Amino acid sequence: MSRARLWQQYELGKPLIGWMSAKRWSGDGIVRKSSTFILLLAVFTFLFARSELRADSAEAPWVVEVVIDSAERCSGSVLAERWILTTARCLKGFGMQANVTVYYADREGTPREIYDGRSVLHAHRYYQGQAFPTWVIDIPNADYDVGLIELIRGSIDLSVTGRAKLYTPSRPKPWSTAGANRDFVMIGWGNTDDPVCSCLGNTAEPGCESTTTGRKFLGTGYSFDEAQRNAESLRSHSEIFTCLASSGAPWLLLIGGEYLVIAVEHGTHYPFDQSGYTYHYAALISTKTDWIWDASRNLRYEPTTGNYTAFGLSCGGGVGDPGYIECFERDGGTVVPPPPVPLCPRGRHCCEPMGDECRRCIPDGAQCQ
Repeated sequence: MSRARLWQQYELGKPLIGWMSAKRWSGDGIVRKSSTFILLLAVFTFLFARSELRADSAEAPWVVEVVIDSAERCSGSVLAERWILTTARCLKGFGMQANVTVYYADREGTPREIYDGRSVLHAHRYYQGQAFPTWVIDIPNADYDVGLIELIRGSIDLSVTGRAKLYTPSRPKPWSTAGANRDFVMIGWGNTDDPVCSCLGNTAEPGCESTTTGRKFLGTGYSFDEAQRNAESLRSHSEIFTCLASSGAPWLLLIGGEYLVIAVEHGTHYPFDQSGYTYHYAALISTKTDWIWDASRNLRYEPTTGNYTAFGLSCGGGVGDPGYIECFERDGGTVVPPPPVPLCPRGRHCCEPMGDECRRCIPDGAQCQ
């Protein structure tokens, strides 16, 4: 168990330790102390066990891996119970629906399946760029390199993953003079055979210590040096590493202990301009955020019930914190489907329907012969 996790458990148990230390034992003190020790051990065991059931907030568990049709692997951020944010390049070539398996990684990096089923793939309608894998920044298609995965056969337990907070370039400057506010963290699934990272058996490059190609890692612990604004300045100080290039992984910025998604683009190509913001093709610019809201406001037809259901997103600034955007799923339930398109002009009705057309329309009130 990591040092941070041990300290976390100590902090949880301090009130109990203080209460036990204040007790005065006498007489059968040995028996009482032994019983107390056993009780204390049981409580700590319970705390340790419970801590492993849910993801630690410090590891940004809303960054998940998605496997599309057992072929493509990409990263994504959980926005709500049925919505995952990713890149268009990851969805390109799969059509409107595919089978999607979603994993999140616990603190030790072990992937845990949290969804497996049919999903609707929403790629930005203007994206005409390359499909993954590619590390080439394709401008202007990068402006539209954003996608949503809509889970239609279940939902994600947000008590396990939490939900991502979206950070956009229009928000306040992300760091202050405090060193802790300049920590730049990337958490995502890296690909050890990515040519940018030179991981094809080359163990001399930083982050390329593994010779196993094609593996996916949950990378944590990257720090960003404000004096060097290039992604190449990232250096790993974590036990779990990933190559700097990642398959659609979001970048995350640590501000006061909160991880904020600031981009959904390709890993190595996140240069910074001198104002401290990512270039527009790497950031969640309005081209992407506006599309996210529009694409998520769809009505979905459920053939099993014959109804249309709505599970769109409602996104806005966080309560008491204007520095990020947070999304919540709108209430579902049955809604009235859109009315059918009339086959005949107003004042007339159809006597000989033929599919979506009418071969013969007659005035209302007249009888079909």
